Amino acid sequence: MRYLFSRLVKLLAVVTKILCTIHLRLFPEARFTIPAYAPPLIRPRGGDRKIPRKVYQISYGHRVSCGIYLTWVFNRLMAADHEFHLHIDKTTARDWINENYPGEIAETFNRLQIGAAQADYWRVLVLLKEGGIYLDTDANFVWPPSWAIGPQDEEMFLEMRDGEITNYFLAGAPGNRFFEGFEKTIRQNIHENKHDNIYVMTGPKAMLPALEQGGYRSESFRIVAHHGQFTNEALQYPDRDHKKWWREQQDKAIVRED
Repeated sequence: MRYLFSRLVKLLAVVTKILCTIHLRLFPEARFTIPAYAPPLIRPRGGDRKIPRKVYQISYGHRVSCGIYLTWVFNRLMAADHEFHLHIDKTTARDWINENYPGEIAETFNRLQIGAAQADYWRVLVLLKEGGIYLDTDANFVWPPSWAIGPQDEEMFLEMRDGEITNYFLAGAPGNRFFEGFEKTIRQNIHENKHDNIYVMTGPKAMLPALEQGGYRSESFRIVAHHGQFTNEALQYPDRDHKKWWREQQDKAIVRED
């Protein structure tokens, strides 16, 4: 049932992506606003959960293309009993880190110069502190998270085709031990500054040491959340001053030298 539903979502996403790509070409300056906070559409049912019904996202701005906006609308419908929070990487996300993690962690975060690396570290820190779900703005649920995540689950990770855990979707309870491990590894990587690849320094590869102990819950991405079904690079970065992380890391260092 879940796999069939995910196929139907994919079909909807393909049609939406085509229409949004046409829209962007016809109206290249058109943008849509995602609010910083959106309350649940329906009242949550089923009592308290260890993983709060909150979805956190981060972007370079609130004004986005129709592809990203419709992805957000779709996710709101899929997670109708969740509240949604959108932070901006160079403003509200940095302010949140400075307020909630003053000292070494904030100083380490502020050395990052590329938005994608900041987003990697921020998602770990916000879930470690607040708990909830992190979802990339160009990712989409294919099954309601209230059904996918059980009330007693303390974390959920997604396995990709090769079995590796991804970070475009993360879910955890506040203070989760795996997120504590992710944070320590990312902070160490930034201090050592030995990697020139965001994927390794702050991304999924940085999660591997903490995951080696096992004992976590994971599901296939195919039945929980997909990445990029509704969007492409043009829809994600319609403004020329923004680009994919792997392009940006070719132009500047990931970490600012003190």
